[in-house]
Amino acid sequence: MNIARISDTTRIIDLTVGQLEDLTRQWMSELAQAIQAKQENRPQKRFVYGLQGLQDLLKCGRTAACQLNTSGKIAAATSRFNNVIVYDADMVLELLGRAPQAAAQ
Repeated sequence: MNIARISDTTRIIDLTVGQLEDLTRQWMSELAQAIQAKQENRPQKRFVYGLQGLQDLLKCGRTAACQLNTSGKIAAATSRFNNVIVYDADMVLELLGRAPQAAAQ
């Protein structure tokens, strides 16, 4: 179908099923491309879960991880969902003054 000849003043009732289908496909394609472009530009966040995840991230013991958690130093990077503690790994490292790239290796 030729979508170019459909103007903004064309009533929907005047379109054929094929023209309406082509318009819908074009809109959906443009929307999908816009969403994909947004997702590609967004940096991926890393999360660690629970005290075990914090231990693995910082390479420390359970006692040190528990003390760090209760001290409030990393409270900005901590979220709690029911009984699960979730830490934003990069933010934890920033708050502690460590380079996020060093932990990713």
